[in-house]
Amino acid sequence: MKRILSLQPEVIGSKREDTKMQDTVTEATMVQDQPVTLIIEDDERKKTPQYEITALVSAARKPSVEKKLREAFGSEAEIFCVEKVTTPESRADRLDDAGDHVAIAVEIVEELQAEMQGWMDSIPENLQGGDKASEVAQAVDDLQQLIDELQNLDFGSVSFPGMMG
Repeated sequence: MKRILSLQPEVIGSKREDTKMQDTVTEATMVQDQPVTLIIEDDERKKTPQYEITALVSAARKPSVEKKLREAFGSEAEIFCVEKVTTPESRADRLDDAGDHVAIAVEIVEELQAEMQGWMDSIPENLQGGDKASEVAQAVDDLQQLIDELQNLDFGSVSFPGMMG
């Protein structure tokens, strides 16, 4: 189970309490006052799950970022990936970024459709005429329609005027 904690600037350094455990965020750096989303590891369970943490940290170089992460989460925390955040500058770049997000959405919807198709294919023959089979078939069709609509979006049809002239 992932536990997501979204931090606003005023809650950095505070504690979040719930019935299962208590989380303390000791350090987080806000970037342009945007919230940082942390996914906290829950050590209360017999089988210890692992969680991915996404944090924005301001620093000049990659080693400085890793040092801040180790200070915040301990030296035993494994750091898999540290990437420099780049924000698209132009409107055209931001629109290209939106197109990339739509492509990711198409992949997710295709995975959902494949899951539902697998469910439909596994329904026993004597139950294929039932209500549940109809609902599953409808979900497969609806997901295909959504995929088609997403794939038909044309981000290349938009042109932005220049600032001068």
